Amino acid sequence: MTMFKTLAISFSTMTLFTGITPLYGSSLQYAGPASLVWGWVVVCFFTWFVGIAMAEICSSFPATGSLYFWAAHLAGPKWGPFSSWCCAWLETIGLIAGIGTQAYAGSQTLQSIILLSIGTNKGGGYFAPKWLFLCMYIGLTVIWAALNTFTLEVIAFIDIISIWWQVIGGAVIVIMLSLVALTTQSASYVFTNFELAPNTTGISSKLYAVILSFLVSQYSLYGYDAAAHLTEETKGADKNGPIAILGSLAIISVFGWAYILALTFSIQDFAYLYDPNNETAGAFVPAQILYDAFHGRYHNSAGAIVLLFIIWGSFFFGGLSITTSAARVVYALSRDKGVPFSFLWRKLHPKHKVPTNAVWLCAAICILLGLPILKVNVVFTAITSICTIGWVGGYAVPIFARMVMPEKNFKAGPFYLGKARRPICYIAIHTMIEEAEAQCALLNSESLCDGCFSSDSDIFLFGARTVYREIRLGDGGYVVCYEMAEIENKLGLGRDSLIALSLLLGSDYHQGVHGLGPELACQIVKSIGEKDVLKKFASEGLGWVKKRKGAKNNIGKDDTILQVIDAYLKPKCHSADSDFVLKAHSQYPFQRTKLHHICAVYFEWPSERTDGYILPCIVERDLRRFANLRSTSSELGLNLPLHEGLESPADGRRSSESSYRIGDNGTSGGTN
Repeated sequence: MTMFKTLAISFSTMTLFTGITPLYGSSLQYAGPASLVWGWVVVCFFTWFVGIAMAEICSSFPATGSLYFWAAHLAGPKWGPFSSWCCAWLETIGLIAGIGTQAYAGSQTLQSIILLSIGTNKGGGYFAPKWLFLCMYIGLTVIWAALNTFTLEVIAFIDIISIWWQVIGGAVIVIMLSLVALTTQSASYVFTNFELAPNTTGISSKLYAVILSFLVSQYSLYGYDAAAHLTEETKGADKNGPIAILGSLAIISVFGWAYILALTFSIQDFAYLYDPNNETAGAFVPAQILYDAFHGRYHNSAGAIVLLFIIWGSFFFGGLSITTSAARVVYALSRDKGVPFSFLWRKLHPKHKVPTNAVWLCAAICILLGLPILKVNVVFTAITSICTIGWVGGYAVPIFARMVMPEKNFKAGPFYLGKARRPICYIAIHTMIEEAEAQCALLNSESLCDGCFSSDSDIFLFGARTVYREIRLGDGGYVVCYEMAEIENKLGLGRDSLIALSLLLGSDYHQGVHGLGPELACQIVKSIGEKDVLKKFASEGLGWVKKRKGAKNNIGKDDTILQVIDAYLKPKCHSADSDFVLKAHSQYPFQRTKLHHICAVYFEWPSERTDGYILPCIVERDLRRFANLRSTSSELGLNLPLHEGLESPADGRRSSESSYRIGDNGTSGGTN
């Protein structure tokens, strides 16, 4: 394939309207138009670091397996297999869920087209019920799978149509909306108006609302790795692959922002967009914006239907391209025997030479993801979350491996970052992930969860008390459980001592002392004692270790030691009993009525069932959070109670979330 065909498939996988159209309404409602508009700019800025880092790796390793193949080579012989396995499954999950997001959004758009074509919600139009919505979802998935059984040249030709469809169609929508809308919002409204809707969204925190409004941008700006999946079938892949990645990202960045601006400027009545009695039943905000613009000018919905059809075409082409990418990843993973029944999924069509079995496997899983449409209303949110997590994780693994690998081991391609690769990869990684072990350990140390599943030993250094690993299922299965209390009792090593050992022997944050073995390191730590060991390390560094028998080098005072200690004792994660959280609990009481309403709408639960299932869990959580004094270790190893009792730092009152009543008879909630 040529570079332009690869660019077409990559761009079609991202699609101009994919994330913006279905998520626009909810994101606009969280924090108003300014947060949505500028959120796109901010997310685009950081996404470019991810794209540039991936383009460099693609130039060096052009292969169908792409992300997981990159991870295997970049992580080295020791960590390569594990990194590759994690990356492959994250990538596969993200891509298959991506097919579902396209099918759902396409069905939602088609639902609005049918409604406006027959007659609006006010005029007796037909609003497709859930069973028909599911049929549309399945139909789109099957069509995409069927088309992907043809030769890749056919798919590439369709995707060339797709790129022109979306570029020209996007330009038409942006221009037409600006010309047709009778009135437009002011620039100050679009670019400076931050407006929360706590009564509707239930969110009163400005920061949290702004973060949620960024989700539309974060989801929309993934999928450019599709170019990497096709490198074995692309001419000059080491050059054209990176061009396709960055080219598709550039087009989406510009046209996506223009599309958001066009929709936002064309809003006629903000409150009316969400009215369940409006022409689109309040179900699809972009459709209502289009309808208001054209009906206000021409007194009919024909123009809105045409533009919705352009948007629907974008979803159709996007689903087709994501199916192509997902099947290629499953096929590549099957060649490496990374999935069950690999011999079946790696077979190619005898005539068209495409992985037909892998295509239909992806389609079948996608259909299973959509079946809950019949019962719940949050399917799109769930599938989108799965897709985003899979893609983010799949991108992060090879970029992190590239960042930490020695430069001499990297065989550069035509697209090479040179000395800029480390800061670019660093920003890309911190855009995507955080220290997961630290968050799990914090929850466990505060008794908000009973244990952590982790194979990373430094989770104890972050404060975990109970850790599970080596899970074996089936007959004779077992789970290995480690308790911090047993480590303290049997080995005489507390959390501070373990941190000290990590400084001596090496960890993710420090290289350790060369030549110092575990036995001597334990002797050194125990000779100082749990209470004073971190004080000594913090004040004197590791220079005194040279005087101990067994150390082979002279280690001076290291300024990074305090940073390492802080990284373990004060990790960057969310504290459940911080002043901010406690103040929020006191200011925003637990809203039992809203909980009843949510459970009734989404689960069809009566209020009694909600009280019986959920409220006791909330009570138990609060008892664990507030009744037990949480001890936190400072960087000097001092253990002090963080809070005394349940007093709120906001006004001295007890947290309202721990004082509500469960039953209507006045009995207080609690657990045995």
